Amino acid sequence: MSEEDATCFLDAYAETGAPSSFTIHVKGATGQGGTIASNNPHPEKAGDGKGIDEVFAAYGAEIFGSLEICGIELPPE
Repeated sequence: MSEEDATCFLDAYAETGAPSSFTIHVKGATGQGGTIASNNPHPEKAGDGKGIDEVFAAYGAEIFGSLEICGIELPPE
């Protein structure tokens, strides 16, 4: 990503009012089957701002919306 694109993205994301930082827990989940998110029987709670939220459930609209505003395309899978 170019510096210009990164600046555009950060500015657009900041305008959404979403948090500028969050903590990501990578290892050590103790949920069912060793993971928390994929086995949650209450998907409506995945991004409700309480407890453990999934990044894209909570802020996906803001993240992807900011990419779209700036014309930044994600690389193909």
